[in-house]
Amino acid sequence: MLVTVLCLAALFTVGVPVRDWAMASGIRSRLRAGEPAPSGLGSRKHLRPRKPIPPSVQTLAALLDDIARRCASGETLAHAFTASREVVELSPLFDHTLAGLQRGATFAEALHSQPADTAAVALVVHVLGLCARVGGNISEPLDRAAATLRERHAAAQERVAQSAQARLSVRVLTLVPIAFAGWTLLTSTDVQRFVLTPVGLVSVAVGLALNLAGWRMMQRIISGLR
Repeated sequence: MLVTVLCLAALFTVGVPVRDWAMASGIRSRLRAGEPAPSGLGSRKHLRPRKPIPPSVQTLAALLDDIARRCASGETLAHAFTASREVVELSPLFDHTLAGLQRGATFAEALHSQPADTAAVALVVHVLGLCARVGGNISEPLDRAAATLRERHAAAQERVAQSAQARLSVRVLTLVPIAFAGWTLLTSTDVQRFVLTPVGLVSVAVGLALNLAGWRMMQRIISGLR
């Protein structure tokens, strides 16, 4: 009976560490190749409603780079925005702004009605609106905003990879004590006699409780990294 309890506890706490190891390795490879890491790592996608795909941070940064180059060559900010191919790639993200420009609004006024669902889009809209209102040398703030987007994106992808590795480590560290206890219980008669005593039963119960508490605590810490 006690062996069964230990096995069930191991299955509950360990989960599928091999899958997480493969995912962590895959994320590392994709980051080195310059590709974005998958979101929702380890989630049960078939149980969750599908969410709209957020705009690519790399495309938003490329949009700012393109606008900065066009403005440096003498184009107006509004013309550089509408002529950028990244705006087409991000469609229908900036449809509100394009519709405002078609109605005859200024670029700053058109951006005022632009919704920003993510922090990256909010940064792009804020920087473009600030450049439209202030004017001057707008290439430099656009370049800095693009660099900021890429730095944030790289940091977010690194957190995803670190989170996957941390989950793998937690499950392995949770499994080792349970596996060692089960193996010792099966191979040692002295341990079997001790476990059947009141002190032994209390020790096993306390050990499992502490192991489960540590696992839950680490899961909360890791969930904050996602």
